Amino acid sequence: LKIFPETLLGNEDKRRLFYDNKLHLYRFNRHPSIFESILYYYLNPGILIRPPHIESEIFYDELRFWNINESLMETFIEDDMIPLDNIRFLPAEKWRRIIWKTLMYPKSIDFPYSELVIGTCILATLLSCIPFIGEIIPTVTELNKLQNILGVKQIYFPLYMRSFYIIEIISIIIFTIELNLRIISAPKFSLIIYDIINFLDLIIILSGSICLISYHLHNIRHINNFLSFYYWLLILKSFRIYRLTRYLLHLRLLYKAVAISLNEVCALIISGKIY
Repeated sequence: LKIFPETLLGNEDKRRLFYDNKLHLYRFNRHPSIFESILYYYLNPGILIRPPHIESEIFYDELRFWNINESLMETFIEDDMIPLDNIRFLPAEKWRRIIWKTLMYPKSIDFPYSELVIGTCILATLLSCIPFIGEIIPTVTELNKLQNILGVKQIYFPLYMRSFYIIEIISIIIFTIELNLRIISAPKFSLIIYDIINFLDLIIILSGSICLISYHLHNIRHINNFLSFYYWLLILKSFRIYRLTRYLLHLRLLYKAVAISLNEVCALIISGKIY
C-alpha cells in the first residue's frame, strides 16, 4: 500500500477515516467487484483492469473515490473511450488548482470561501437579469411609440434607470473577473475553448459593455439607426440566464438541449428577424 501514498488505501490518514473501532476493521461501502480490481492494482503495481460487467462510468467514479493516479486514469479514459464530460483535469500549481476547483467544482473543495464565491456569481447572474427585464419593459416597439408621442427624432438609448445602470456595471465587472480567473487557472486552454458557456460569458460581457458605453456616452441620437442592432443586443443579453447552468443541474439539462438543437435555434432567430 505504501508504494502508492497518494491513494486512499496507501495514505494512513485517509484510510483511518473508514476504520470501525467497534469491529476493528475497515469498512468501505463501495462496489465489491471493483474493489477486487483496486486490490489487483496494489498487488500488481500500476496494472488496472476493469471487470467486463462493470460500466465504464461506474468504474471511473470508483477510481476517483480510491484516488488512483490521475495520469493512469487519463490513460484508462482514452483506452476505454469514456465520455470526457465528467473528467476533471486539474492544474499543477496549488493556487491555480484552488481557483479552478472553486469555480468549476465548488463541492469538491474545502476552501472556506468557495461557497461565498459561487454564491456571489449566482447572485450577480440573477441581479444582471433585472436591468435586462427593465430594458424590455417597455418593449422596443413601445419606444418607437414614445418617440412619436414626444415628437423627437433623437432619444438617449438604451433607457436605464440609475439603479439598473449600477447593477449592470457591477455584474459586467464580476463576469469579466470570473472569466479571466477561469482562463488563468485552466489546466488546459482547450477546456476553455471547447466549453460553450465561456463563449456565452464573452457574448454577455461584450453585449452588456456596448450598452453601457452607448448609455454613458449618449452618442446614439437616432433611435431608428440603432433599433435594428439593439434587437440583436437584447437577444445576446438574454443568454446571461444560461450562466446558471454552471451551478444548477436542471438548467444544465436545458443548456444541453439548446446546444443539441443550436442549428434550429439559429434558424428560428434568423427567420424571425427576416419576418
